Amino acid sequence: MEDRTQIWHLKRGDELVADLVVVGADYPWLQAHVEPTPAFDEVKHLFAELESNEEAWAAASAQIRATLTLEDPTGTPVAEYLLHIDGEAAWWRWTSQ
Repeated sequence: MEDRTQIWHLKRGDELVADLVVVGADYPWLQAHVEPTPAFDEVKHLFAELESNEEAWAAASAQIRATLTLEDPTGTPVAEYLLHIDGEAAWWRWTSQ
């Protein structure tokens, strides 16, 4: 049986957008391999916007959080997060409060 304890879930509503399989950590950041679902194609532009314009960074980050939910491996949504996705790599930090 595969160990699913280090897989986070990125969702849009109830729809799974991607699994984030943790491959490392550099406190306070986690690093992961992205396993996208077909739904990811509809939201990947949000991450390109985050990286493309430093001045629009806050707005792009807010748009990501407004559109997507990040769930920890137990399925519990985190309160706040900052998530970057570049190709098959993801890194994020979060708070549960």
